[in-house]
Amino acid sequence: MTDVTVTRKTAPSSHAAKLSTDAPMPAGYEDEGELGLYQLKRIFSKIQLSKAGRLDKSIREAEWSLDLMLYDELRLGLEPALQALYQCPSFTEFEHWVLAQNDGALAPESVSALNAKVSAFYAATVSVATAVHDPGILSASDWQHWQEQGFLVIPDVLDQTLCRRASQLVYDELGMDASRPETWYKPNHKLQKIMVQLFNHPVLNEIRHVPKIRAIFEALWQTNALWMSTDRVGFNPPERPDWQFPGPGMHWDLNFHQPVEFGTQALIYLTDTEAHQGAFSCVPGFHKKIDAWLASLPQGADPQDQDWQGWNVQPIAAKAGSLIIWHQALPHGSSPNRAKSPRIVQYLNMRPLSRR
Repeated sequence: MTDVTVTRKTAPSSHAAKLSTDAPMPAGYEDEGELGLYQLKRIFSKIQLSKAGRLDKSIREAEWSLDLMLYDELRLGLEPALQALYQCPSFTEFEHWVLAQNDGALAPESVSALNAKVSAFYAATVSVATAVHDPGILSASDWQHWQEQGFLVIPDVLDQTLCRRASQLVYDELGMDASRPETWYKPNHKLQKIMVQLFNHPVLNEIRHVPKIRAIFEALWQTNALWMSTDRVGFNPPERPDWQFPGPGMHWDLNFHQPVEFGTQALIYLTDTEAHQGAFSCVPGFHKKIDAWLASLPQGADPQDQDWQGWNVQPIAAKAGSLIIWHQALPHGSSPNRAKSPRIVQYLNMRPLSRR
C-alpha cells in the first residue's frame, strides 16, 4: 500500500471504556470512523450486539461475505480480526489495531476501492460476472479431472526461491531450525495443533499476488471478481514417541445447507511432500454425491462424525510450489507425518463477494 499515514487519535484506556449492551446498530454501512472505511463500524457494533445476545442472525448471515472480504482485504485474517473485535473495548481501539496490521498506514485509493465494493454490495450489484483473464490456464485434462475428482494439483505456481523464503519464515516465526529436528517440537503460542497463527507478512502477501494463482481461481469460478483470503500457514513435523499428529483430521468446512454450493479451498506446498509426509488428503469425487449422501443421513446425525477408515481417503503428494485446490464439498484434512521432514504449507482461497 502507498504510505499515506492516517493520523491516530489517543485511544481510551481499556479500563475507562465501557461498552453498553444496549448500544444501537449503526444507522448504516456508511457510518465511518477515523479511517474512513465503510462497514467497519457496523461490524464492530454487530459483535457487541452478538455478545449481548441481541443480534439478528439473519443480519449476520446476509453480511458475512462482505465482512469476510473486509477482514481479508485489510490483511487482518478471520481469527485475529474476530479476536480483536471481541477484545477491543472501543471502536477507536479496534481501528487502531486495524491500522497497526497495515504498518500504520492505509492508502486513500485502497480505502476508496473498499468503500466502492461495500456500496456495490448494498446496491446488490456485486453478482455481475466479469471476463476471465486467462480461460486457457487449465488444460482439457485439468478440467476433466476437476469435474470428476473435484481437486487439482497444479505444479510450479511458485518458484523454489520463494518456497524456501516462505518455509524459512515459518521456522523463524516458531523459533525452530530446519537442520535441527529437536527444535521442531518446541512449544510455541503461535501453534494451534499444526496451524501456525501467522497471517500477515510480506512473503505471504507476495505469494497471494502471484498472477498464476489468481488465474487458476478465476478460471474455476468463471469470473475475475474475486478477492484473496488472508489465511495462515501450517507446520506438520514427523511423529515421534512424545509427539503424535494432533489434527485436524478429515472434515468439511461447510454449513451443509442443501444443495451444497460451489466453493473452493486451497493450499500451497512450501516443501516437497510425500504421501506419508502429513500430506493433504481428500475423498476424490465426493462433490458429485454429497447432496444425496446428506439426504440419506438419519435425522439429527452429525455429518462430521464419521469412521474415516471406511472412506476412500487419498493423500496427495506433490513438489514444493504446487497448488492444491479442491471443491469445498470434498471431505479433506491433514494426515500424520511418518517421514523425516516437516510438511509446511500456506493456506489460501479466493471467492466472490455475494449476497446471501
